[in-house]
Order: sequence, then C-alpha cells, then structure tokens
Amino acid sequence: MDEEEAIRRAVECINEDLDLFLTDIIRTKEMLREARTISDVMEAKKFIMSELVFNFPLEWRESPFCWLLTEETDTGDFKFPREKEDCVDCEYAKEYGNCLERGSTVARIDRTKGKFMDALEDYWKVERKNFFSGAPG
Repeated sequence: MDEEEAIRRAVECINEDLDLFLTDIIRTKEMLREARTISDVMEAKKFIMSELVFNFPLEWRESPFCWLLTEETDTGDFKFPREKEDCVDCEYAKEYGNCLERGSTVARIDRTKGKFMDALEDYWKVERKNFFSGAPG
C-alpha cells in the first residue's frame, strides 16, 4: 500500500472513532443536564474519563505505519501486521520500538492506559449512588 492510501485509511479510522467519541461527549452532557445528585455528576465524569482513555488511538487501524505494511488479499480483505516479524520494515518501530514488544512506546502507553482504567474503577462506585443525599444507598 502506498503512503497516500495508508494516510487516508488511518485518518478515516481515527475520524470514525472521533465520531463515536463525540456521541460519548453528547451522552455525558445529557447525563450532566439530568444530574440531580453528586453521584450523578461523578458517574458522568467517570464515564467520559473512561471513554477518553479507552479510545486512545493506539490500534493498528489508526496507524499509517501499520497500513503501509498491510497486504490486500485476492478476496479484497487485508492481512495486517500481527506478529513482531511482520513489522521489521516499520519506520515507526525503528524509531520507537516495535509496538508488539514490551518496552516500546506504544506498549508503555497501553500499559499506562490499563493502569488508568483500573484506577477509574475505584474513582466512583455506583453502589454508593445516594451516599451524599442521605437516602439509603
């Protein structure tokens, strides 16, 4: 695949993800408009933070470098790089480390993303929904 096509495909995928994230933003705004308790606000905050972190554009389909190494099959499907060996010619991997290897920039970001998602689980517990309102929770 040539560079122009790889860029086009990566941008298209990122834009699709952004459209979904915009939907999440609208949902969060609706949650906040309807918020009547501190818990409602906290749940909206937790939701949008989770969606933001979960949707970091780290997937192969959002990378022009991965698209450059993708091969189209006879059936019109794509064979994407899935193994470390598939990425030996990747310019990104040469500079920042192979994404599939521990210690690469992408792997470090992904590991940190996982830790952040774990921390968000403890950010606000839904079962304490009415904790501040005095109602049974």
